[in-house]
Amino acid sequence: MKKILSIILGVLTLFLIAFNSIYTIEMIDSAEIGIMVNRTGENRGVSDVEIKSGWVIYNHWTKELHTYPSFAQIVDYEPFDIQDKKGTIFHADPTIEYYVSRDNAPKVFLSYRTTLSDLNKTMILSEVKNAYKDISGLYETDSIINNRPQFEEEVKQLLATRLKNKGVTLNDVQSSVKPNQAMQKVIDDKNASIQNALKIENEKRA
Repeated sequence: MKKILSIILGVLTLFLIAFNSIYTIEMIDSAEIGIMVNRTGENRGVSDVEIKSGWVIYNHWTKELHTYPSFAQIVDYEPFDIQDKKGTIFHADPTIEYYVSRDNAPKVFLSYRTTLSDLNKTMILSEVKNAYKDISGLYETDSIINNRPQFEEEVKQLLATRLKNKGVTLNDVQSSVKPNQAMQKVIDDKNASIQNALKIENEKRA
């Protein structure tokens, strides 16, 4: 009897070793999107992609499992320079909120083969900068200063369209657009001059 049990345990052990050498078991959290990519066949890594959730068992010799977060991502970018129509430099300091939907996850993965963290530093950052630069190039200096809400809304709309074409959904953009130091000094001096003129006028009336 002991001999039979030893044989059974030995067989089970060999089976588990063989199983673990071929298959992987992973749990895809509800906050993640599982993307299963086939390494074999004519369409390997191109169109043969499946969306997975929950517990997943797969042959890691023939398939790869990647995950994207399913919740919104908030990215606070470092300030960068943009120019208006006349070449005046402004500083843009944007924070964006976006997500990749379950339906678009395969498209995003197959296009870039990287994590969202890396996309924040590459494709998405490039689109953010380009949207600000393209819109600022349509504005005069005074127009950007006096119409910042309109300017930022146009940036948001353009960025949302461009990211949507790449499979990314933009929720919101919060930004601060400020003139460069030289321009800010001109504005401050002008405001100070106006305030001083008003003060003198009030003193005369008094």
